[in-house]
Amino acid sequence: MPSELRADLVVVLEDDAGMPVMGIIVEVQLRKDRDQLFVWPLVQAALRARLRCPCCVLVVTPSPVVARWAERLVSTGQPGVSLRPLVLGPARLPRDVTAEAARDNTELAAG
Repeated sequence: MPSELRADLVVVLEDDAGMPVMGIIVEVQLRKDRDQLFVWPLVQAALRARLRCPCCVLVVTPSPVVARWAERLVSTGQPGVSLRPLVLGPARLPRDVTAEAARDNTELAAG
């Protein structure tokens, strides 16, 4: 696949038998990039076809402006078929994590 169509990271969740049950395309987005609105549906469809399971696009951004931009519905051109990326931005991350809270919840500390 051409480099402009490659994801930043792909995470594949598997069941106990090692079969894929979910593909997650992780895209780090530091600024608005109109090209991504055409790329995201393509890489999501390609991964879904390859894995034969549900797949989603997860946009990670430190910018509230980029987060709002990325949360919008992306048209695929096919009537009734759109993609809405999942977005992890600053509004969805905890602000202050104490050392005690981090010890009790490592997932929280990683955010």
